Amino acid sequence: MDNISSKSISRLLLIGPPGSGKGTQGDLLCQKLGVPHISTGDLLREIVESGSEDASRFKALMASGKFVSDEDIVRIVDERIGRPDAANGYLLDGFPRSVVQAKLFAGTPAGKALELAIAMILPEDLLVERLCGRLTCLQCGASFHEKNRPPKVADVCDNCKSALVRRPDDEPVAIRQRLTVYNEKTKPLIDFYAAQGRLSELPATGSPEDVFDRLCKMLNVS
Repeated sequence: MDNISSKSISRLLLIGPPGSGKGTQGDLLCQKLGVPHISTGDLLREIVESGSEDASRFKALMASGKFVSDEDIVRIVDERIGRPDAANGYLLDGFPRSVVQAKLFAGTPAGKALELAIAMILPEDLLVERLCGRLTCLQCGASFHEKNRPPKVADVCDNCKSALVRRPDDEPVAIRQRLTVYNEKTKPLIDFYAAQGRLSELPATGSPEDVFDRLCKMLNVS
């Protein structure tokens, strides 16, 4: 998509494999645009802790290693976008995860209002290198990197001061498996949104600052 105007586009989603920097770029862009950064992981954690009607059902599913249904995921995303803070826009991170979810989302009011999908593109070898150095805060979910985005204090989260850990799924064998799942289930979203004329590709190599500068220029955000 060419000639993007930041004034007319505020309902966005990011598509990218693990390690592409979706979370980092999403946070930075939401601060710039003044819209909420919405991820299904955060929504599910919020629901499980809320004691709502869905809480016990979702908790049981996740505890048994099963997935929350596509229909439920789409519903809770649509409900989240209906909150007042998303009235002027939103950025979706990690949703939809498949073409099935994208088609279901397209039938909701929020999905019909979606303006742009941004695909973050970089080589698989670089993704593996990035993920192998990633450190995660299990308390608040913040991510850091030993080389590219180190915490101010070694192994301590900048945000909540909890300990940072390397997750088991950030080991090389697990990373390759995660990339295989992404290529099979999520990468087809690029063609799905391109066919609708709602896709822009963002080269995601370089430092987080370089990528964000590229992203802002793409969206004409100053």
